[in-house]
Amino acid sequence: MKRIDGLEARSRKSGVSSSICHGVRPFARDYPATPGPRLLLCYTKGCMLSLAAIRKSYDSAPVLHDISFAVDAGETVALLGPSGCGKTTLLRIVAGLERADSGSVRFAGEPIDTVPAHQRGFGMMFQEYALFPHLNVADNIAYGLQTHTMSPADRNARVNEMLALVGLSTYRTRRVYQLSGGERQRVALARTLAPAPRLLMLDEPLAALDRSLRKRLQDELVPILQRVGVTTLYVTHDQEEAFALADRVALLNAGELIQYACPEEVYRRPVSAWVARFQGLKNVLDGELQEVGTVQTAIGWCITIVQEHRAQNADHRAQGVS
Repeated sequence: MKRIDGLEARSRKSGVSSSICHGVRPFARDYPATPGPRLLLCYTKGCMLSLAAIRKSYDSAPVLHDISFAVDAGETVALLGPSGCGKTTLLRIVAGLERADSGSVRFAGEPIDTVPAHQRGFGMMFQEYALFPHLNVADNIAYGLQTHTMSPADRNARVNEMLALVGLSTYRTRRVYQLSGGERQRVALARTLAPAPRLLMLDEPLAALDRSLRKRLQDELVPILQRVGVTTLYVTHDQEEAFALADRVALLNAGELIQYACPEEVYRRPVSAWVARFQGLKNVLDGELQEVGTVQTAIGWCITIVQEHRAQNADHRAQGVS
């Protein structure tokens, strides 16, 4: 085991990364172990990224209000919310492309608010992939390695690893115009991962693709992130995408952090009617709490709230009935 940039580089087991809720990623598919070598960095367990009371305004109009949350090492967190909620602004603050008006950002326990973006060691993939049209696939991926002190042989080996990771080993010499939208997305991801970033940031990378291709690439992205094991922030406005990819979801609206929990927690226990409706849940009934466990609804129904452990036991019993 050797040290790279103060972090341990070692082999990482493939599989679903642990969530804060019961140790599972509830709505993600179960993926088999990805064949091949384990590629990037495995960070020491614990909090890797923390944001405290982040505020940001443009022309006196508040954009972010006291945003605070922490991301564990190796965890994928989705910044989810409608357009204009502040999720991309928050990502840019973490990246160092914007400065917060107040609050602090810490990475691996160290404050990074004054650290320039190019010195943070983070990787960011934008919605517009910004591939270089005059370079082939291999040269696009190798571009971010030019600032690293690597021999040509090591650089070439790293490019081959990234091509294998995203399933494009036979596309090495192709030009950008010869690639489909999904292939360009994978090349952009490989280019972002090639320098082994300490933090991976993805800003709606699938938004420009059609629904069927977006779903397929979403399924491909999960095992890639599992195999890499890098701490990830993923910006999206798509609830299904966030629930499938993330260990935890930070749900934002109008610049405020509304709920921060694992996908199952957000889905089963939304903290407000807005959270429920944002997920597409239409049957939201207003009511008044009459006594512990009983709610009188506006349409006259009296609903008894079953304790969760009793409901879970009932579910288990129901599953055994043929």
